[in-house]
Order: sequence, then C-alpha cells, then structure tokens
Amino acid sequence: MRIKFLVLLALIMTGCSSNTETDISNTESDISSNDEQKVFVSTDEEYYSSFDQLYDASKGVIEGKVISEHTEYIDDVSGNKVDKSNDEQNKETFIQLYTVYDIQVSKSYKGEISESSVVEIKILGDNENVIFDNALNLEHDKDYLLFIDFLDNYNKDRPAWLVSSTQSIYTIEKDDYKPLGKNNQIEVNKSIIESVSEK
Repeated sequence: MRIKFLVLLALIMTGCSSNTETDISNTESDISSNDEQKVFVSTDEEYYSSFDQLYDASKGVIEGKVISEHTEYIDDVSGNKVDKSNDEQNKETFIQLYTVYDIQVSKSYKGEISESSVVEIKILGDNENVIFDNALNLEHDKDYLLFIDFLDNYNKDRPAWLVSSTQSIYTIEKDDYKPLGKNNQIEVNKSIIESVSEK
C-alpha cells in the first residue's frame, strides 16, 4: 500500500499555538487547558475503479468476524510488532500505533489463509490519541468481506492490512455485500466473488 503521510499534530497545552512543517509532515498545534496530545493522520492511497483491480491487488480475500481487538506499535518498514519501551529495538525504525483486529476466518477466497484460522489485521490509529481520517471501525460479531495484503506469507507476528482503507471492507447480511466505506462504488456479490476465486 503506497502511503504518503500527512500528520496533523494537535498539542493541547496552555498559552499559544504554532505551525511547523517538516519534510514528511505538516504539524499544527492547537492550545487549550488540557495536557492531552492527539495526532490526526491523513493518507494518499491507491483508488480502485473495479472489482478486478481490487481483487488483483489483494494477496488475501476472506470472510470472517471480529472476535477481539487491541492496540500495537508496529514498525512500518519490517511490519513487526514493537516493544516501544525497548530503545535499542526502536532505533532507526518508523513506528506507528495501530488497532489490530483478530478476525475469525469463515471463508477464504484468495491467499494461503486457512478457513477457521484467526487473522490479525491492522488499521492505523487507535481512535483516541492517534486518529486516522480514513479509518473504518469494525464491530464485534459482525460478518465482513475483507481484501487484505501482507508481507510474504501471512505471519501473526506481522499483521495484515487492508488493501484500501476505504474500499476493502464489506458487511455481509444473508449473502448481501454492502461496502462499509461511503465512497466505495465497487459492487460485490456472491456470484462475482465465487467466480473469480474459482479461476
């Protein structure tokens, strides 16, 4: 997934506000009486115009439901989970905070992911301190169709991610697939996904 990060950092302090621009981010500070710190993240990413494009870009296409979630610091270069308290491990790494969803897989249409397995999928931010403007929240015990990518073969130590934050999630109700993202115009139905997966 090609991502260019635009980071809007709201440092909520007392007294004044300032704007700072670096090579990879725009940073803006808003001031109030709180000591909290929030980071707002925007990204530019690939937009797919057809189901075939979305399917071809995915290493895995699965159906499943969320059974749990947690937050993890993950190195975007290696894809590995990071112990943020380990200064030696954190040197020269690009670490981001992610929400990691545990997905109980019920159907696998593409990729070497076995049915009945549990797959971890990361979505940038935690919706509290780090807020990703494109993040779509997954609800527990709901069924989803997900288009995912991962490094090499899937490994639980390196969570998978969505091919597109706005186009990769569909809710499932009685074999009816509905895009979770409002700007997703790609139509998916049972016959389309099964015919492609059989090729």
